[in-house]
Amino acid sequence: MQGSSTNDFAVSSKFAGTQNGAVYIYAGTTLTGTASVASSDLTLSGENAERFGEDFAGGTSLFGSADGTLALSDFNDDGNPDLVVGAPKRQDSTSTNRGGAYVFYGPLSASTTSASADVTFSGENTSFNRGVNAGNAVAFIGDMNDDGVTDLL
Repeated sequence: MQGSSTNDFAVSSKFAGTQNGAVYIYAGTTLTGTASVASSDLTLSGENAERFGEDFAGGTSLFGSADGTLALSDFNDDGNPDLVVGAPKRQDSTSTNRGGAYVFYGPLSASTTSASADVTFSGENTSFNRGVNAGNAVAFIGDMNDDGVTDLL
């Protein structure tokens, strides 16, 4: 899985684990026939009914790219594809349903939870409900400000 030049595949289930949510990642070399979530190579799990995995975006080789050519989703500019996962029901100690998003820097090598993300973005819960349920949609959008690093929407 480390250093593979094969494209990987991810599937999410926002209702896994009583709405905690999960993203299941399969190394491209292991995909044949029928696969189940139990047979995924890695599982990223949400917590506290945050619906982790409502949306996600990432590189095509989440376990690492042997040739290092894929940079479309390289958020931290280290040459490895990264993964962003939305969680629109993310909560904190002061508010419910703020929502948020998590960035996991690749290559990924072990199953983990949203609490172990490399970067966490939180929505705002204001009196006008602006920012509530952030993370409904997430995307790497290329280098919009021309600084040489992939940007995140």
